[in-house]
Amino acid sequence: MRPKYLGCIANQSRSAMPFPPLPTRMDLHHLRHFVAVAEELHFGRAAARLGMSQPPLSQSIQRLEESLGVLLFTRSRAQVKLTPAGSALLPPARQTLLQADQTERVARRAAKGEFALLRVGFVPWSLTRALPRSIRRFRSQWQGVQVHLYERVSRQQVASLHAGELDLGIISLRMTDTAGLETRIVETSRLVVAVPSAWPLAARDSLRFADLADQPFVIFPPSLSPAAHAAFESACRAAGFKANVIQESAQPFTMLNMVANELGVALIQSTAAAMKLEGVTLVPIVDAPASFDTDIALAWSPHLITPPLHAFIETLERIAAADSATSFEVRP
Repeated sequence: MRPKYLGCIANQSRSAMPFPPLPTRMDLHHLRHFVAVAEELHFGRAAARLGMSQPPLSQSIQRLEESLGVLLFTRSRAQVKLTPAGSALLPPARQTLLQADQTERVARRAAKGEFALLRVGFVPWSLTRALPRSIRRFRSQWQGVQVHLYERVSRQQVASLHAGELDLGIISLRMTDTAGLETRIVETSRLVVAVPSAWPLAARDSLRFADLADQPFVIFPPSLSPAAHAAFESACRAAGFKANVIQESAQPFTMLNMVANELGVALIQSTAAAMKLEGVTLVPIVDAPASFDTDIALAWSPHLITPPLHAFIETLERIAAADSATSFEVRP
């Protein structure tokens, strides 16, 4: 028996036409149609977005409503609104469609033999010792699998993981939303300042933000991480000065080279100590806000895990754990 309210909907739009047979289970096409209408809140725009005419879209929504036994939208000539049931269905519907798309990509990649490649994103300063050592160890065990590295900020990696363009991300947890991904923290670092070794500041055991008031700064481009740049500016203001930025660089090694050549100082993560660049001294900042501490995590889609990826994650975790047992030497 059709729910009473659904019969009313049918009578409004197709009074002489009976409903099609009920689906035995929820159809992905119905879910795609539902999400489009829910996001547009307009059947005409949703139909255009889906590349279909409006009557079949309305029929698809009606089939979904009847199969669930709930009303998902309230319709009037003026507007379309989600019901409480529709609002509750939207997030899991989006997640279901994302998982379905990811599953299709897994099948296509397997058919093309693309699992012989692992695509790994990473943020600057992360796993500077563990990552190259892990790749070397992994290659000795999985000789037919290549590892390609892509340096990207955390939010770019997360978007690429959801799009199936990366297999693994090495990200800063505080920089992005990792909903829908598996994450494991593998490294924690603190903020330090890279100072030219010939400068008096390099002889200090520690520094405060106020000690940097008159120093020229080399920084990452603010567009790469607006949140991190805003935190940097806020810390400088709290210390009573505005930073004198003389150069921007997106490449960590370039930043340290500028410091080594006495162009300025740079705020970086303590894990950069592994790079050991001549002419650069790393000094702790004792009043750095806790928000500058960085938890570096591995992130991946749980629906796209493969044997090579699983093995690479385990290798990274083991080697990173061994590295964490030996603290980084901040001062050379």
